[in-house]
Amino acid sequence: MQQKDLLQQIDELKDKLNKAQRQVTGLRQKSKYLEMQYEDSRTREQNNNGLVMELLERQRELNVMLNRANIMLNRTQEAMALSSMELNEMAKALPEPKKAEWADRVAKVNELFKKTGIQDAELGALESSNPEHPSDSFNREELKKESEEAFGRKQSIWNCGVKPQPPRVEAEIVEEAPSVEPISDVKIITEDKPEMHEPEIIDIDEHDDQINEDQLIFPPRKKSWWQRLAG
Repeated sequence: MQQKDLLQQIDELKDKLNKAQRQVTGLRQKSKYLEMQYEDSRTREQNNNGLVMELLERQRELNVMLNRANIMLNRTQEAMALSSMELNEMAKALPEPKKAEWADRVAKVNELFKKTGIQDAELGALESSNPEHPSDSFNREELKKESEEAFGRKQSIWNCGVKPQPPRVEAEIVEEAPSVEPISDVKIITEDKPEMHEPEIIDIDEHDDQINEDQLIFPPRKKSWWQRLAG
């Protein structure tokens, strides 16, 4: 009986030992896990401390910049106050304008405005009485037609982007004949066309009134509205 009791006690003690060993292994694992958590929390705390220090340094820099900005603002305010005081002193030192002088100046300005209004009314009356309006002389279509008639081309300078060169003209004086009365003949030679043709002789003295404007390279331009009014 004693041996059986002893064996039972031994088995119970073995079971307790196994349980204790299992608990020890579990506690060891828990301690490792807790150690890892402690290290992580420590590293996070260090990182937070670094961030806090960096933020403190940035705050100090911002404070320094703010102080400098306040100093500059105070200086600018002082300079503006001094400049305003100087301007006030200069304005006080200036002589005060007399009322009579201002009245004369205002009267002169009003008189000038009246004169300009009268002249505008006169010009409007002249333009209304004139059958050909002055705007016609500055009309683009008329200038376009004149340029086409002058240069004799389908494409005028108003349609093309590149400005065409005008035709070259050479004038030669023809010798006077001994038997004929002295006349001034001009021979016009154009280099625009490659075809050769006989030069056309124009008698300026005898046929001054019978010249056709289409035969001329540069026909006379029409008089503007102010030239017609003056004539």
